[in-house]
This record gives sequence, structure tokens and C-alpha cells, in this order.
Amino acid sequence: MTYESTATLEELATRIRAAKTIVCTSHEKPDGDAMGSVLALVRALSPTHEMHAWLMGSVPPPMQSMRGSTPCHNITGPDDIPVFEPDLVILLDTGAWSQVKPMADWMRTRRDRVIGVDHHASGDDVASVRYVDASAASCTMLVLELLDALQIEPSIDVAEALFAGLATDTGWFRQANADAAAFAAAARLLAMGVEK
Repeated sequence: MTYESTATLEELATRIRAAKTIVCTSHEKPDGDAMGSVLALVRALSPTHEMHAWLMGSVPPPMQSMRGSTPCHNITGPDDIPVFEPDLVILLDTGAWSQVKPMADWMRTRRDRVIGVDHHASGDDVASVRYVDASAASCTMLVLELLDALQIEPSIDVAEALFAGLATDTGWFRQANADAAAFAAAARLLAMGVEK
């Protein structure tokens, strides 16, 4: 299987607009980019959708502190999955079955409702409808583009989550992936009032 985009951001935006209840999740043991991507989408879409943030596996203390007052449900196995049926599941910062083990069986039976946004060059067919851009320094950069497609201007708490993902996935802008596009996204978020 070739791991590449099967949809545009505009097509994902159309799916999101049509949904009422949405679960946002990412890979096990979320890092700053995974956490920032989930938090940013949940916060941005909460005014118009019933949003649920599900975090898989253990969540390191620094990532816990990013949550602030945003409710997040921790899933360590199938018994932790809430009993309701979302209209849509958004998988962020991964496309690999090995990284979603606590929810893998649940997601397999709902594949028609799973869409993905990822910046990794390899993955599986977890989300058959997905947007993949391996040139992006972080998944939060793609989430920012998705919010543009949704015509949602990020609030400061959304911008902070996006910046945290970008900063941590670039090693605070010291790694090779901290390219011109990454700095442009960072500048845009700083202009919104993010405290770096």
C-alpha cells in the first residue's frame, strides 16, 4: 500500500461540517504534536460540534499540563472506550495500526467514519480517507491548514496548542525540518498572541 493523500483538506472539511459528534485522537503516548493537534481541533470545533478528545495509552505529565481545562478521555484498552457512536473520528499525527492498538478493533469496525491528517511518510490504511503531507514539519501545521479550509480563525487557546506541536516537533526550531514553511506558520501563530 502506498501511504499518501486520498482526499484534499477541503474534502475533509466537508466531512467535518456534515458531522455533529466527532472524536479526535492520535497515537499512543502522545507527544507535543499529537497532543497539540487533538487539542487544537477539539477547541476550534467545540462551538459548532460535540467534540471528544480521546488520548491513548499513558500520557506524559508535560502533555497532561497542555490540556488545561479541555476534557480528555484516556483509553488504555477496549473497556475504556465510551459507549456512543460518533459521526466522525479524526485520527491525527499517525496512520499506523501499531500506534493505535487500544482502539484498533473499534476503529476497524468504523472505518467508514475515520479520516486522517498526518505528516509522516509511512503508515497503514487506518484512515482510508486521509490527507498526508510529509513535507510538513508537524501535524499541527496541517491542522492549521485544515482550519483555514474550514474558515475558522484560531482563538488563542487553539493557536497555543498548534504552536506547541510545531515547536516540539522541530526541537524548538533547531532541527532540519524547521524550514521556511515552519517559521512562517510559527510567525502567523505568534502574531495571534501566542506566548512562546
